[in-house]
Amino acid sequence: MARPAAQLSLGQRMRCEIAAGPPACAEDPVPDEPTIGLDVTAKAALRDHLNELARADGTTVVLTSHDTGDIEKICERAIVIDHGRLIMDSSLAELRREFLAGAW
Repeated sequence: MARPAAQLSLGQRMRCEIAAGPPACAEDPVPDEPTIGLDVTAKAALRDHLNELARADGTTVVLTSHDTGDIEKICERAIVIDHGRLIMDSSLAELRREFLAGAW
C-alpha cells in the first residue's frame, strides 16, 4: 500500500533515505545523522556498512552526528564546529582528553 512520506515514522523515512543512497554525483558519502530514528539492529547494520565502505574502498565518510555511539564506532577523527567556527580537528582520543580535562 502506498503512503505519503509524511505518514511514515522517522525510522521508516530514514530507512527510505538509506535505501535511496547518496546522490549519484557525490564522490564521498556525507550522511547527516544517519542513524536517528533507527532501531538498534538497523543502527548496527548501518554502522557496519559505513565502516566497510570506508575500509574496503578507502572511501572517506564525513559523518554529522550528535550520537557519540555513532561517532565512536564509525570515526577515527573528529571535527567540532561551534556556530561556524572550527573548535577542534583531532583524533577521538585527543577529543576525549580535551573534553575530560575541561578544555571546553
